[in-house]
Amino acid sequence: MNRFGSSEALATLLILGGALLLVAQFFGGAASVIWPFFIIVPGLVLAFIADRSDWNKSLLVIGAVIAGSGIILLVQSIYDYYQSWAYAWTLLPMFAGAALHYAGDRRGEADLKAQGKRLIEWSAGAFLAFGAVFELLIFHGANSWGRIVLPLALIGFGALILLRRNTQSHAPAPSSDKDASAQR
Repeated sequence: MNRFGSSEALATLLILGGALLLVAQFFGGAASVIWPFFIIVPGLVLAFIADRSDWNKSLLVIGAVIAGSGIILLVQSIYDYYQSWAYAWTLLPMFAGAALHYAGDRRGEADLKAQGKRLIEWSAGAFLAFGAVFELLIFHGANSWGRIVLPLALIGFGALILLRRNTQSHAPAPSSDKDASAQR
C-alpha cells in the first residue's frame, strides 16, 4: 500500500497555501474570505492521512473538527457575522460525529456508526435550539418582544423544575407485595 507521508502532506499544504495567496493577490478583497482555508486545508489533510493510514479514528475526528471550524469561520467571514459563534460551536460535535459515522461505515463497525449518528443528531438539535434563542431572543429580538420573552421563559423553566421536584418528593413511595402481605 502506498502511504501518504508527512513530506508529501507538507508539500501539498505549501502548494495549496501558495495558490490561495496567489488568488488573494489577484482578487484583492478576497483575502478576507480566503484565510479560513488555512484552517480547512490542514484539517482535511489530517483527515485524509488518518483515512489512508492505519485508520486512526482519533486523528480522523480531529481533522474533521479542524476542517469544520474552518468551514464555520468561512461562512462567518463571507457574511461578516462572527457573533454567530455564540451558537455555531454546537456544530463541532456534528463534524466529529460525521467522522465517526464515516469511520464506522468504512470499517463495518455498527456501534461506531451509531455513535456518530447520535453526535450528529445531538449537535443538530443543539444548533437549532441555541440558534433560535440567540437569533430570536438575544441578537435581533432583544430590541422588541425578546426583552420580555427570555425572562418569562427563564421564570417558566425555573418554576417547572421546582414544580416537578415538589411533586416527585411528595409522591407516595410505591409499596411492594412483601410489605402488603406483612401488614395483614
